[in-house]
Parts: sequence; structure tokens; C-alpha cells
Amino acid sequence: MATAPRLKKKEEAFWLQEFSGDIPALQLLTDYQRPAVQSFAGDRVIKEIDEALKNQLQELAANHHTTLYTVLLSAYYTLLAKYTGQKGIRGRNTGGRACAYRFE
Repeated sequence: MATAPRLKKKEEAFWLQEFSGDIPALQLLTDYQRPAVQSFAGDRVIKEIDEALKNQLQELAANHHTTLYTVLLSAYYTLLAKYTGQKGIRGRNTGGRACAYRFE
């Protein structure tokens, strides 16, 4: 079994290599002109789902030994891939949670 420091080094090396070149921007079609300089300004939309769907999603998460957050994030990444046609959409599902180790 890999120790936390060794695992950290291995993961760090992988991601540094993975993103060593240009990182392609997500090409979402929008109904407005994108600014020349990316601003990272955003907004949020709040939607509610009914109790039955919530229960189904929680059951799906439990059946796969994961969290509801991970199921929803996976669905979001799948939606982005479908809308853009781009492969290899990457993200991290820690959601600000504390990890056993942190990258410096």
C-alpha cells in the first residue's frame, strides 16, 4: 500500500504532466458574446428536485459506495461533455473537503 507522501508525489507528478501544455478551454455555446479576457465572474441558479428523484439519486450513490455530491458532479461533467462534444473534461470532486494530505 502506498503511503500518503508517496501517493501525493505520484498524483502531483501525474497532474503536472497532464497539464504541462496548453489546457483547452471548454467550448460551450452561449447566447452572448464572450469577452476577450476571461473574467471568471459567475452566477448561480438554484433548482429543487422532488423527493422521489432525490431518493433515487441517493440510492444510486449508496449502490456505488459514493456520495450524492459525486453522483451529481459526474452528471454535470457528462452534461458538459454532451453539450461541448469535448472529451477529457477534468475536475476534482473534493469540494473543499479536508484531505489526508494537501499539495503545497
